[in-house]
Amino acid sequence: IPSGVKLVGDSAYSSQPDKVTTTKDAHDTKTKKLFARMKSMQETCFKRFKDFKVLREAFRHGTGTDDKMEKIKTSFEAVAVLVQYDIENGHPLFEV
Repeated sequence: IPSGVKLVGDSAYSSQPDKVTTTKDAHDTKTKKLFARMKSMQETCFKRFKDFKVLREAFRHGTGTDDKMEKIKTSFEAVAVLVQYDIENGHPLFEV
């Protein structure tokens, strides 16, 4: 995460206030709704990733730890490219 940039996350990230902003009781209703939509968008993106079997189930490829990690990385990057392509070509997550 670049310096000066914060992400929006749920309470699981409350221990990282320098990187992630979570919804707080002190936030006004408009901010809470915005954060909820942003978190919903993230979950929609994660769901699209999980639509690919290679990321949804146990990874059983590769011969050793290093080989498996390289194959997992390659698989994740391939899925990320496909999801990004889909988002940019007619299937956006939705507007925030």
